[in-house]
Amino acid sequence: MIESPVDLGMTHLPLRMRTLIVSLSLSLTVPLFAGTATQARNLTRAYEQSFQNWVTQVQGAKGGDAQGAAWAARPDPDETGRRLWSEIRNNLNESWSLDYAAWLYENSPASLAQRRAGEVAPAMKILKAVDQFHVGSPRVAYLAVSLSNIPNHKNLGVLEKIEAQNPDPRVQGAAALGQAISLRMLGGDWKVIRKRQEKLKKAIIQGNDLPVGKNTVIGLAEVEIFIMNHLNVGSEALDFKGVDITMKPFSLSDYRGKVVVLAFWHTWMPEADRSIELLRNLHKEVQGKNAVVIGVNQDHPLTLRKMTADGVTPWRNFSDSTRSIAKKYHIKNWPKVFVLDVDGKIKHVGAPDSFMNIAVDALLAN
Repeated sequence: MIESPVDLGMTHLPLRMRTLIVSLSLSLTVPLFAGTATQARNLTRAYEQSFQNWVTQVQGAKGGDAQGAAWAARPDPDETGRRLWSEIRNNLNESWSLDYAAWLYENSPASLAQRRAGEVAPAMKILKAVDQFHVGSPRVAYLAVSLSNIPNHKNLGVLEKIEAQNPDPRVQGAAALGQAISLRMLGGDWKVIRKRQEKLKKAIIQGNDLPVGKNTVIGLAEVEIFIMNHLNVGSEALDFKGVDITMKPFSLSDYRGKVVVLAFWHTWMPEADRSIELLRNLHKEVQGKNAVVIGVNQDHPLTLRKMTADGVTPWRNFSDSTRSIAKKYHIKNWPKVFVLDVDGKIKHVGAPDSFMNIAVDALLAN
């Protein structure tokens, strides 16, 4: 019950001050940081509209200066992600939060990896909430698939639980698809591939046309089958053509006969500085050897040109500001590295890390 000005001992204060203090007291009856579905929806819609406007501006910009200015105005998904997390973090037991948690996994995984000192990362809080409140929810399908955007062994346990306990066969299919995608992190062992195939079959049969975000279960299953057949370890890397920062055309197959580290990257990816440093160090290490680092970059060509001139990114890059190459390789998470042998076969897929270097060293030793 809200106390009156008399109860608060404010009778000696001017009327305007008493009114403001009572208003403040009333506002405190609403839980702090209690986000709402409406606020979350407004945030995601505003971002998506601003992103579309940005794409239009970039496409319509004429001349280097105008293009550079337009490109620099790219909406920041992680800023929206942080604000969206503040809306849903105290409502993870509510079913409406599931779609927005999935939006975060799809559009701003970096915001889910960040955590305050002494706190659990947002991604783990979401996973715990799903396990505790939403295993049987009809609205969990989108999130079940989106979880795979942040590789985590604990995802598989929750997805298996959804598949086993959710009463809706279509949601079970979505959970099976989420497992098939998440199992990529375990590599190309034949047992893993067999399990992925089984989960994809169930996803296609049971999930079929169930909507998950802007796609369907069967549509995403088709993508996963393509990745298994063409972008997995042992597959021949898909060839493509493009231009570098000097607008000189070249293709991936131009480097057949060399070990190739094909790195998809951009400057706003998570831990960009660290990943760029790892690639730069590898580029220096393989100088004079039968290996080369080739980048596929989504930044504005002027940004990429300056970074190359400054020696920040000394390797050759395909300029992929239209994302055509990234779409061909179905890249959803950056950075991503494919290590190819001299015949163009994929021998390693992962992030820029020590395993990348180990794969290169092993191929050069043969």
